[in-house]
Amino acid sequence: MTEANKELVLAQPTVLLKAEDVAGILGLSKGMVYKMVRLGLLPCIKLGATGKSVRFSRKQIAEFIQSKEGGIRESKEGGIREND
Repeated sequence: MTEANKELVLAQPTVLLKAEDVAGILGLSKGMVYKMVRLGLLPCIKLGATGKSVRFSRKQIAEFIQSKEGGIRESKEGGIREND
């Protein structure tokens, strides 16, 4: 996802984003987004009785990005690392 597309997605009036949208914005795989949710590293809204379906607030994702100014990336081992 290009920088312009990231800005467009974050600026859209849609209140909630799907995991694939967040993956594109953060430059991570969709699986890594779900892993970050499971680890409590990424703010989300759990939907349904079981809470298996998740959506993301545009505002919270924008704040998450700002809090990670150095960036984040997937490590070769499948983990999450903050860029130095």
